[in-house]
Parts: sequence; structure tokens; C-alpha cells
Amino acid sequence: DVCSSDLQSIVEAVNKGEVDIGMVNSGYGYVAEQTGAHIGFQVGDFESDFPCCRQTTSRTAIETKRDALVRFEMAALRGYATFLNDKETSIEALVKYSGQDAAYVEAIMYGTDAYKNAMKVSLDPNKKKVADFYEVMKANGDIDANTQYDINDYIDTSIYEDALKYLIAEGENKDIYETLLEEFEANN
Repeated sequence: DVCSSDLQSIVEAVNKGEVDIGMVNSGYGYVAEQTGAHIGFQVGDFESDFPCCRQTTSRTAIETKRDALVRFEMAALRGYATFLNDKETSIEALVKYSGQDAAYVEAIMYGTDAYKNAMKVSLDPNKKKVADFYEVMKANGDIDANTQYDINDYIDTSIYEDALKYLIAEGENKDIYETLLEEFEANN
């Protein structure tokens, strides 16, 4: 993991002309632009719906706390519906939680006229893209190419799917959850 001071150092090196290009995470792209740096590209320009920030847990937790994990996912999906339906409330909550200012939160989460946000917010496990990314990591040496592990054996999408189905049955924001279920079926 790269910490904020490392990202700041990268941007400063670019701005001083010490290096020609620097790579920062999606949130720091906005900060970099505020210093006068130019964003040459974003990962999404090359790979749509690239997987980032996946939820993880242990097999033991899935076996012993599955109902709680489904309820957690339902809560996260309700938060996602708020994100889609109520930008003002979402920005206010994220400002309060993160300590960042509203302009930053809006730019990173929604984008603005002046800033194209890099992240597509999605809770979908997106198993296909995660498996593709795993293969890229094997190909570039981040993971041993001869590993005995098949990533597909370690991705459980059923918790997310069950949470969506429960929320559809509840009826509130049903159209959002039905759309997410269609996306889930295509992505997993």
C-alpha cells in the first residue's frame, strides 16, 4: 500500500520535472490536478470495470457467520441505493466520515464538470474481472505463474446474490436491485 505522503512525493517530483510521469491512485488524481499536474490517463481508459477494493473474509466466517454477512451486504446495498438516489446526503455522510471536504468527495465519488472520477462505485463481486486480473498478476510476476491456487475456488458470490434477492423481495428500491442482479448475472 502506498501512503498519502508517498503519493504527494510522486506528484511533487512530476511538478518539479524530476520525473516525466507518476502513477497515483484514483483519489489522489484529484489532488494532483489541484497542484497543476495533468492526468494523462486513468486505468479505466484501458480496462473498463477494473476490479478494485473487493470485500474479503475467511472461509470460517462464511461458514459460521453467513447470515450476518448477508445482512451486512444488504446494509451496504441500501447505502449504495442512497448513493445513487441522494447525492447531497451521500456527500454529507462521506464528508463527516472521511474528514475530507465536500469538493473532494464529490469529485472522487461522482465526478464534476472539471474532474472525471476514476472509480465506478460498485459492490458487485465481478468474479470474471477479478479472475482476469489474477491472470494478469500471474503473467507479470506478482503471483507465481505456476501457483497451485485457482482464484475461482476462493470467490464466493452467493452472499451478494442472496442480499440482492432479499432486497428485491422487500420491495424498496426494487428497480435498482433488479438492475444490479442483472449486472451480477453478467459479471459473475
